Amino acid sequence: MAVSGRGFFAFAAALAAAGAVSAAEPDWQLTGYSNRPSAVREVAKEGDAVLIKIDTGSASRLATGSVCYIYRSKALIAQAVVVEAKREASVAKVLSGAEVLSGDEVYIKRQPDL
Repeated sequence: MAVSGRGFFAFAAALAAAGAVSAAEPDWQLTGYSNRPSAVREVAKEGDAVLIKIDTGSASRLATGSVCYIYRSKALIAQAVVVEAKREASVAKVLSGAEVLSGDEVYIKRQPDL
C-alpha cells in the first residue's frame, strides 16, 4: 500500500509540473523577444504602405503597437509595427527594410509592462 501511495504522489507531482508548463505565458511574453517565430501569412500593398498578416494575435497577448522584426534565412530584412491585433491573427505595417514575402519569420519584441 505504501509503494502505491508513493507512486500516486509521484504521478500527481509530474501531472502538476506538466500543468504548470502548459499554463505558462506565451514565450514572447517571457523574454525580450520571441524564441519561436510567427510567420507572415499574407502581404498586401495599400498605396505606399505594405501590410502583412501575422499568424499570431491577441489570444497570445499580442498588442497593437508591438514591434516586429522580420527575418528570412536568419537575416533581418525588415521592421514592422502591429496596427491591428485580432484573436488568431494580426496585421502589421512594414516600416523599413527589404520586400517581405509570405512565409518570412516574424519575431515580436516584448512590450514594457505598464
